[in-house]
Amino acid sequence: MSRITVALFTALTCLSINANADGLTGEAGLGLSYEPHDPTGSRYETRPVPYLDLDWGDVSLGTDDGLTWSAFKANGFSAGPYANYLPGRTANGTLRGLRDVPDMAEVGGFVQYAPADFWRVFASVGQAVGGGSGQGG
Repeated sequence: MSRITVALFTALTCLSINANADGLTGEAGLGLSYEPHDPTGSRYETRPVPYLDLDWGDVSLGTDDGLTWSAFKANGFSAGPYANYLPGRTANGTLRGLRDVPDMAEVGGFVQYAPADFWRVFASVGQAVGGGSGQGG
């Protein structure tokens, strides 16, 4: 299993694209995810997963963190607001009897310490909004 994982990671690394244009820098790529089919975890599935990481000055758009603005930056520390997409789900199949959960957004603030480009410590506090019917968190 570990040989397959290493081979798959190496192959997918080749699928990333590096962008660099007038102040806009970033990467886009494609990977695979092996995840539960539904919250019950009764079965798993492999799905394609897009990767996007764009930076334009103090504003970043990424698959992991959403849209962030580093309003404060000093000595490796940064802080500011963020907004991120939260996918919904339908209550069918094994989730029959539960309510559907609509797509929502999460807004909040973050603090980050990144003394080097290859590692960081990131913490965020947010609130889900836009769910309707009292499901906004």
